[in-house]
Amino acid sequence: MSGPLSGIRVVDFSRVLAGPLCARTLLDLGAEVIKIEPPRPDVSRFAFPSTSGMSGYYAQQNAGKRNVSIDLNVPGARELALRLCDTADVVIENFRAGTLRFFGLDYDTLAARNPRLIYASITGYGQGGPWQGRMAYAPTVQAEAGFTANSIRHYGKVLSEPHRRPVARRRLCRTAGRDSNPCGIASAGDDGRGPVYRRGDGGDIDGGQ
Repeated sequence: MSGPLSGIRVVDFSRVLAGPLCARTLLDLGAEVIKIEPPRPDVSRFAFPSTSGMSGYYAQQNAGKRNVSIDLNVPGARELALRLCDTADVVIENFRAGTLRFFGLDYDTLAARNPRLIYASITGYGQGGPWQGRMAYAPTVQAEAGFTANSIRHYGKVLSEPHRRPVARRRLCRTAGRDSNPCGIASAGDDGRGPVYRRGDGGDIDGGQ
């Protein structure tokens, strides 16, 4: 079934949640998504619960994607990834800032070959600034933003009950950042002439949690 992003190809270098969910949302809107995964796979493949060896967590974020296994440390693998990105309308990655630059797969390199490309980087603290190199997962950002303390202050008694799972303090803080990335990609550069993925202009999106 076609959707508003029908005909758009997304190359997904991301792993775990923020990036895969972003790519999955674009897939649900009609895009073709190709997930590039190393032979030592996305760690979310090992997340529970699982059925017949398949993690439900992994399946939820990656169902419907095409999958290519590429080890970027192997000679020739970078060229294979570059050729694939040459055919893409969108690239998504959620590594620490500068990681894909080491492999020559950064925005400047890819955009020089494919000017229409939209390149979305999802990190904890953005691509610039003093914290750009810091790793970040939801609990880290929640604590630094005061969300954890606020949750404990308002719901401490409930969250401390042993038979309850403290879902609120683990999940909510990262929602706005991760869920806004697909919207940013779909509307990037829309100045009344339509989004750039339809115009072929390209662009770089820096999305932080």
